[in-house]
Amino acid sequence: MLAASPLAAQTPDSTATPEADLTPRLVPAAPEASVVVVDTAAVDTLRTPGRALRRSLLAPGLGQVYNGQAEKTPFVIVALLGAGAYAAYNHDRYLLYRHAFLYQSRVEAGITPNEFERFADEWVEAGSLSAVTLRSLRENARSSRDIAIVLTGAVYALQALDAYVSAHLQDFDVGEDLSLHVAPEASGGVTLTMRLGL
Repeated sequence: MLAASPLAAQTPDSTATPEADLTPRLVPAAPEASVVVVDTAAVDTLRTPGRALRRSLLAPGLGQVYNGQAEKTPFVIVALLGAGAYAAYNHDRYLLYRHAFLYQSRVEAGITPNEFERFADEWVEAGSLSAVTLRSLRENARSSRDIAIVLTGAVYALQALDAYVSAHLQDFDVGEDLSLHVAPEASGGVTLTMRLGL
């Protein structure tokens, strides 16, 4: 479609004689019809790593759903819930053994009145063990709890990293033009053959 520019839209009588008014005038040009075509398929399939990372940090597994890998989400949720439940269980065991140790250590030392008398039921629940055994069990429970907390954080970080890397590798070409072949040689060495088709 042709559109008249402001200079081409002058009237014929304004340029006919030198005595005519030579003041520039703005004449509105005809409105141009333009069509903008947006390829929504390309926009929808291209996932940005930053968005995937933010979604994954906001809600574990959401980054995987954003990348179109929703089948990974149940594994992420189960891993986080499992590690979190293991941490909570070990924390409860730690508190039980700690309270039982505080009670039993005062009993064995013969300290009266025992300020930790309120923990006598927990000492019975822990198995009515000696203070030395309870101390060992307490330390094991604390160690297991701390490892479970680190494991929970590692699962959280790994699922976010997975979403970030998956978004980066979304358009990575893994065609048949790229191959790597490793084979042993008769002389005892190894042959490495790489084929790259461009």
